[in-house]
Amino acid sequence: MKALYLLLFPPLIAAINGTNNTDCSCGYRDGANLWTDSLIVYFNETDSLQDSGFEAQVYKHHYENGWNNLFRQGADLAHLTFIPNESLALNLSVATPDHLVMGAAIQTLRHDIHYGSFRSYLKAPLAWTGGSALTMELLYNQTETFSLNLNSVENATESRITMLVNREFPDSIYGVNYTTLVDRDQVNPWDFTEYRLDWSHNEMLFFLGNESHRNISRKHLPSLPSVPGPIHFKHWSTGNYYSMQGPPWQETTANIGWIRFFFNTTSMSTEQRQQFDARCNSSSSSSSSSSSSSSVCSVDDTSLRGFTAYSHNATVRWHQHHAPYSARFASISLIAICSTLSAGLMLYSFLQRSRQNIQSSSSTERFVPSPSMEPPFPPDSALATPGPDSGTVTPYGDHVIMSGQVTPLAKGHMVSLDGHVITDSSNVTLVNNPNPSHGITDASLATLVNNPNPSHVSLLVTGIHFCLTFANAAINPGAYIHYNSEVWARKTIVPFTLNQNWIGPFLMTSSRFLAASYLKNGSLAAMAEKTVGRTPRMLIPVIAIALLEYFLMDAGATKWLEYLASISWSTWPFTVEYTNFGTFIAEIIELMYLIPNAAPQITFNYCTGVLWTIPVQLQGSWTVLLAVLVVAEIKTPWKRFGYYAVAIVTNWYGLNWGSYFWLGLLLTDLDLTYNYRPWLRARPWLYYPVVVLSLVMAIGGLGIDFTPQWTNVLYETYEYGIHPDWQTGRPIAQTSGAGYPQYYIPRLNGLVFSFGLQTLVELSPAVQKLFSFKFFVYVFPHIFTIYLIHGFVFWSFGSALCITFASLGLPYWANISLVALCCYSTIIVSLPFLTPVVETLGKKVTADIWRMAHEVPTMRKPTLYPWTKTLILDRGSA
Repeated sequence: MKALYLLLFPPLIAAINGTNNTDCSCGYRDGANLWTDSLIVYFNETDSLQDSGFEAQVYKHHYENGWNNLFRQGADLAHLTFIPNESLALNLSVATPDHLVMGAAIQTLRHDIHYGSFRSYLKAPLAWTGGSALTMELLYNQTETFSLNLNSVENATESRITMLVNREFPDSIYGVNYTTLVDRDQVNPWDFTEYRLDWSHNEMLFFLGNESHRNISRKHLPSLPSVPGPIHFKHWSTGNYYSMQGPPWQETTANIGWIRFFFNTTSMSTEQRQQFDARCNSSSSSSSSSSSSSSVCSVDDTSLRGFTAYSHNATVRWHQHHAPYSARFASISLIAICSTLSAGLMLYSFLQRSRQNIQSSSSTERFVPSPSMEPPFPPDSALATPGPDSGTVTPYGDHVIMSGQVTPLAKGHMVSLDGHVITDSSNVTLVNNPNPSHGITDASLATLVNNPNPSHVSLLVTGIHFCLTFANAAINPGAYIHYNSEVWARKTIVPFTLNQNWIGPFLMTSSRFLAASYLKNGSLAAMAEKTVGRTPRMLIPVIAIALLEYFLMDAGATKWLEYLASISWSTWPFTVEYTNFGTFIAEIIELMYLIPNAAPQITFNYCTGVLWTIPVQLQGSWTVLLAVLVVAEIKTPWKRFGYYAVAIVTNWYGLNWGSYFWLGLLLTDLDLTYNYRPWLRARPWLYYPVVVLSLVMAIGGLGIDFTPQWTNVLYETYEYGIHPDWQTGRPIAQTSGAGYPQYYIPRLNGLVFSFGLQTLVELSPAVQKLFSFKFFVYVFPHIFTIYLIHGFVFWSFGSALCITFASLGLPYWANISLVALCCYSTIIVSLPFLTPVVETLGKKVTADIWRMAHEVPTMRKPTLYPWTKTLILDRGSA
């Protein structure tokens, strides 16, 4: 019968002879299913994989796919051991210093397995040895795979089995806890247990013991795996916190007792399957007789051994047949035309802009910040009687009013903290302009505004995000380290440089741009302009760049980011595309209306979480715009500053970022209303102690972050614990929310640092000169662009480079050095193209919104103007 079977199906004449000892030429009956092939091996009956249908795998991965996989997999023959009369043991070693975890794996020789019933007798990895998993898996690619995983996690009481399809997140809903299985189903995964997976075109069923635990239908999951592939078993660990955890702290073992597979195959053509069905249907219907004497065998027959014969083609990876490609010339032509027009328009705009800049720079004298805080203009006593708007610098970069004279500014030489830049030195207005400007109303502040400290902070933020992505141990204690230099960096220079508290000066300084004009001249028109323009000025560029980045993400630009964790050992970076456009709109609306300290959802999807500061800036804007109206009416100084004190303390106690904005408003009020800087300079005995105190506050505010680096004292936890919990009203330390605060929670040392630094910048010429380095001046116009795109460059181009260099075997220090060089070069090259777009979308559109909001519309004129309607109506009477 077997000879006849091979004669009828010549393509299946074995390059590898089968070893079945029973005539099952009409397949294997499994209820309503009839499978054509089988692969059966009992490891208590053999001491070799030879003639088993399996082969041992030998590999060392350069990287792993998975957001949380911090270790790489490896497998070799030395980790496979046959235990006589029992099982095949798959051993797993502890991790090497370069995060390679060597384990064991076997795989079917056949790659044509397509639907079937897959049964195995498995024993989970040892308990209390650290995290690892024993997995049975079919893997064709990332979207065509399924797996059953026995996860023995670090805390053995939390160990669980997961049943996953197409790389699903190993959520608890897709699995069951070991303890639950033991107590409820009397199934003990710590000992040998039968596991079964039934896979057909329409559904997939997972069985533990005799109980079904997960059923998936194609109706509910259209992407149910449908392509053939090999099936392999492996004992492994990648340190994934959400699955097996680990890696193990001592060598651990998992076991396979036997494997029984019954399946169909893509090696059998449609015609051959029809012949098989025609020949075997009669045998199938009479399968009630003993399987040993029938050509149809039962999948429950435990006497079956060996595997079905197959050809060499069955061992070749299956490839999808694609229809011949035919170019769609109409679509390609349209795309080419549109792309050409777009490129031409961008080039024209760039050239026009460059020509205007050249003309501006040739017709004006560059304004250079003075090394002292005194303005390069005549003192107030030498000026003519100033108008109400003398000495005004607008925060939106529209024009500058200096007392009694035109003050030319080079392009981009002034900037607000949210990216508003002066872009044209021709936009200069004389004093007493009939359309009063708004903003800083003291000519002596021109040098202060020109200080590149916003620029400095922006670059530090990119450095923080680069380290969090590629060298996490340089920022976070407890993170895995590549080199000891990361630890020493964290203990020496990082608290002063790559410190999140640098965000504070951003927030404080923005108060000056929002409130200065009203404190000086009570201009409600300026307040109205800021109220109307603040939100679109910030959000329109964000929407545009976010849409561009989401498009590129959808095109696969961040494909390699998911592999990066196994190289960088950092789980900080990750991206998620929005599910539909409505979700994207909801994310943008969150940025406008979300109340900090809640973090907007787009923070967790967009490339780097910088956008959490947008709601902080917006809420702070409304705080300042309302607060300045109140404080301006409090005329008695001690009452005025008492009000400030109450507002600052209560905002700090309520964990509100408003304390930063109130302090910024306080400094602005001191400067513009009370002229505290000239007053201090006239009293050296007081001026120098104040400067020293400001220096101590600035250094101490950052320096206290050395404490957790050198000791186990987390002062942030203690400070966070004294604040009130919003739900209960009790101190946070007494609630379940106690612990280390999230990054978006304001801290006292950040407030102290920001106030000290801002005061120091205003009072100390030496500090002003330090921050006036020319490089920062050139970066000014591009601050907002850098803020929006740097993370995407790191997470797309940077991650691809890092994976490539790791595959080439470069040491990690050389790897990230090259990545940093390439990423920052890419950012610099892209700025001349992206900044004009960001500026146009932000500043120009906002200006139009404000113009349409406050200008009286042009009076509507009749259609026949300058003629009257009688020209038409009286036509018949002529």
